[in-house]
Amino acid sequence: MAEVHQTTIEWNGPAANGQMYADLVPEGIETKLVVEGELASLNLTITADSMDKLRAIVDEVLALFSDAEDGQ
Repeated sequence: MAEVHQTTIEWNGPAANGQMYADLVPEGIETKLVVEGELASLNLTITADSMDKLRAIVDEVLALFSDAEDGQ
């Protein structure tokens, strides 16, 4: 059995931002967005076959979120 590396990113905040971030998540990442009124919780589960690949995916996601936040 091959090694599997996994991490979870959890974000909480305004529902509009949560939807924006959810829309940015690259395909293949398990995403769960829960909206309750004006607030949202976004959970990402990122899985890769190496630590280097996992780190690269996490960096990519965080950069996408940061760029979106800066654009607001």
